Amino acid sequence: PCITVKPEWPMVELREVCEIGGRITTEIDGALPSFGADSIESNTGQLLKIETAAVQNVRGPVYEYEGERLLYSKIRPYLNKLTIVNMHGYCSSDMYPLLQDPDKVDIRYLATYMLSDAFNKSIKGYYERASIPKINQAQLFGTKVPLPPLDVQRLIVAEIEAEQALVNMNKELITRFEAKIKAAIDRVWAS
Repeated sequence: PCITVKPEWPMVELREVCEIGGRITTEIDGALPSFGADSIESNTGQLLKIETAAVQNVRGPVYEYEGERLLYSKIRPYLNKLTIVNMHGYCSSDMYPLLQDPDKVDIRYLATYMLSDAFNKSIKGYYERASIPKINQAQLFGTKVPLPPLDVQRLIVAEIEAEQALVNMNKELITRFEAKIKAAIDRVWAS
């Protein structure tokens, strides 16, 4: 069943369900992982790489956080880069490590909504005319999000994850068939 947004779900400001969940520091432990916008794939929430602060030559200032966080890139928000991590680490000061209130919002629901066109259209006016497009904390935390009950949030996430699993399986199938076609073409021209 497709779940649709219901008008009775309250629209709440982001600040009502999450906060910055880290502190700015210049004291860097090179063994800890560090993430920047280049670590995250646009529009998917997928983490592309995990590298230590030492490998990346991180100097700071960066946000240090510990635990589950939604890392959101504030620079060039139209690139739509965010991901969920659960560890002790750092993220660029060009990102926000968001800590959600688990009694109000499921972090996966929040990530899913923030990746949506609806969310991205709602913040577009903040960065359209800027020379370096970015969204500041006040703008981000003032942005409204729909807040269904937690059980409905989890159903929405489960439905989206099931659809994503189908997409991933189809991508794998396409890759296999492309390899078979290439092998067949190679056999034809190898003769």
